Amino acid sequence: MGYSQEKVEKLTGIKERTISNYENGVSRPDVDNLKKLIDLYDLDPDALFEIKPKQWNKVPLYGKIPAGDACMVAEDIEDYIYAEVDNADDYFFLEVKGNSMIGINIHPGYRVLVRRQQDVENGEIAIVKINSEEATLKRVKKENGEVRLIAENPQYPTQIVKHEDACILGKVIRVEFEPK
Repeated sequence: MGYSQEKVEKLTGIKERTISNYENGVSRPDVDNLKKLIDLYDLDPDALFEIKPKQWNKVPLYGKIPAGDACMVAEDIEDYIYAEVDNADDYFFLEVKGNSMIGINIHPGYRVLVRRQQDVENGEIAIVKINSEEATLKRVKKENGEVRLIAENPQYPTQIVKHEDACILGKVIRVEFEPK
């Protein structure tokens, strides 16, 4: 809008030096100053932060995923659950069975919302298919050509599989339960 730092100070009360620091990346505005700048420049906060509203979509529930020993995962859709996601095709739900992840509050009967993706960062929780047949819900750590599938329950040992024998089906992004 062609405002000088001096003009912005007069219109917002934010000191010229502070504005200079924002412009040069030395500091960032706190919430109060950010609101003043949004109002001054008549900005849409959602557009400013690239916030895209999510829609409620029907996401398929594919059955149970073991949080214990790996086993076959159902591939037939059992039901649909509404979830606030951008694109339902990118997500699916599984119901947890087994107790290998109870240390991070993922209990049998809970549902996990999974975003389909072929890789995860070390330490993230994922659905991993092993040897093209069995799948499990575990924390993933990749190193030296191996994938470690780490349980969050000391009763279950870490599973170690060759990188080529582990196929990431998706990352767990939310855990849900229905109170009884």
